[in-house]
This record gives sequence, structure tokens and C-alpha cells, in this order.
Amino acid sequence: PYTAMFTGRVHHVMPAALLVWAVVTYRRPLVSGMLMGLAIGTSYFPAFLLPLWISFYWQRGLVRFVAGVLSTIAVLVAMLAFRATDWPSFVDQLKWMFGLRAPLMDGLGGFWQFETIDPVFRLPVIAAFAALCGSFAIWPAQKNLGTLMSCSAAIMLGTQFWHAFGGGLYVAWYMPLLLLTIFRPNL
Repeated sequence: PYTAMFTGRVHHVMPAALLVWAVVTYRRPLVSGMLMGLAIGTSYFPAFLLPLWISFYWQRGLVRFVAGVLSTIAVLVAMLAFRATDWPSFVDQLKWMFGLRAPLMDGLGGFWQFETIDPVFRLPVIAAFAALCGSFAIWPAQKNLGTLMSCSAAIMLGTQFWHAFGGGLYVAWYMPLLLLTIFRPNL
């Protein structure tokens, strides 16, 4: 049912596909960073993967990875600037691109829409998610491809728990990384 409902939505399929290709090209930090930057520009949720991926590349290609991410995001912001009609619309589009807004408490979807669940409970879930993202930067200390894939899948799955619209319904955000974790080649 998911593929029939959401496959045509670019912000569901494109970030996950770009993340899969970022994993495929993990031996080339610049290319992997560019793919990560493109995924972040498509939908801001892959930005939560940055602490994990930066710690993965800490001793082997950190500068190239960060340069790839930042250069791609800079190109996307420049394209957004050319598309904007005036400064307030550019700032508004930039906020939407990077998800810079206060957590919504009205008109929620997914499992947050039920009346028995108070929307204020999203705030501790968001705080726990931020702690999870930060903890993956320091644990496990030595990361390999298996930990990168599994922790990336966990972070993308974690976005489902606090996402205001359709929380718990967006399987394409984490399923490709989860399948890579399950069926990964022997490391």
C-alpha cells in the first residue's frame, strides 16, 4: 500500500535513494558528502545523520565529506535564491528547506492526530531523538560500514516518532537503509 500511495512524492523516495548511494560510495568521501548534501536539500531529515557520518569520516576523509555536503547545499541554496522572487520569500523557502520552525502542535497527522495523545508529548520525543543523534557521534567509538548503515537506519526510523505529519507512515525514509543493514555483505 505504501508504494501505491507515496511513491510519486519526491520528498519520500529521493532522500532514501540518495542515502543508499551515499552508502554505496562511502569509500569516496567527497561523492558521499555530495549525495548527503543533495538528500538534505531534498528533505531536511537526513541532516540528523550528519553527526554520525562526520564521526565515521573523522580520521579518514572528514574534510572531503564536509566539503561535499557544504558545496552541494551551497549550490542548492543558490538555486533557491535564483528561484525566489524577493528576500522574504527566499528566507521562507530557506526555512522550509532546512526545517527551521518551531514544532507544530495543531493539525498533526499520523499517530499524533489521535485525541488521546497530547501533542505536548512530542517535545520529549524530539529531545530524546536529538540525544540519540548526538550519542551516535561518540558511540560506538570505532565505526565501520555496518555501524554506519545500522545507525543511519535507526536515525531515519527515529524521525517517524516525532514527525508531525504522517508520523509512523513514511516507510521509505528508513526501509532502504534497514534492508541494507539486514542484507549487507559480510564485513
